[in-house]
Amino acid sequence: MDQHLIAKKLKISPSSVHRIIYEDLWLINKKKKKVHVLNERQKEIRVMASKRLLRNHLKKKNMEFVVTIDEAWLYMSNANRKKDFSYVAKGDLMPENWVLEKAERNDPKIMVVGVITGRGIVPLFKVPGSVKINSENYCKLVLKP
Repeated sequence: MDQHLIAKKLKISPSSVHRIIYEDLWLINKKKKKVHVLNERQKEIRVMASKRLLRNHLKKKNMEFVVTIDEAWLYMSNANRKKDFSYVAKGDLMPENWVLEKAERNDPKIMVVGVITGRGIVPLFKVPGSVKINSENYCKLVLKP
């Protein structure tokens, strides 16, 4: 629960909540881990593909030409969503099983693409929302630009 909601429920100021959390209780803010839920077969496939990539392509002489691309959906935020942080005592570790599974949403969204190459970083760019992402459009709208 965030500080403003705590303050509203207790009918005290947000600055008092802040002081209690950070100065009196000595708590720190930790973010929950967001993870994709993978089955065992998907995990095995990722390990095999990574090893094959490393063995066959990522040699020192080729590093200048290595390009990694990732696309992500950016959603309009939902203020009433479950919070992805909590307060824990300093020195305490987050439990390994404390994760927030990502669910698909129906909020308005845009797709952006980020690129890092052996020669530097390319600025993010937006993919048109009306486009179906298949191999042809991916090459035309993501790889070529």
